[in-house]
Amino acid sequence: MEMNRRTFVATLLAGAFSARTLLAADKHKDEGEWEKLGEKAVSKQEERDVIDVKGNTRFTALSFRVEKGDVEIDDIKVTFDNDKTFSPETKLVFREGERSRKIDLPGESRAIRHIRFLYRSVGRHEAVIAVYGKIGDHK
Repeated sequence: MEMNRRTFVATLLAGAFSARTLLAADKHKDEGEWEKLGEKAVSKQEERDVIDVKGNTRFTALSFRVEKGDVEIDDIKVTFDNDKTFSPETKLVFREGERSRKIDLPGESRAIRHIRFLYRSVGRHEAVIAVYGKIGDHK
């Protein structure tokens, strides 16, 4: 009986922790509408990769989410539809299931042509990184 009670309490705590983690990871949902721009598998070796963004939707911020492993991003370069670029000066390290803080894009909302990164998986497993854009006005 004592073992079943311990198992129940452990399961309850694990569930509460998981729910809290999911709520924290999705906190951006309260800050407007976000669109998934794409995702890439991240290998153990440092590599440069590009996510091409389709359509003319305009964005005001970016956010990253990592699944299946840990990732370190050394460089990010966003190219807008007018060929101007933005490189936030930041090095990001994610644990599995984490989401980055909101990275505001300069100026008003604008369409993105592509996002280039330099990254690598730093955990035991290869990871998947997804990029989200906060939808701005439709000028």
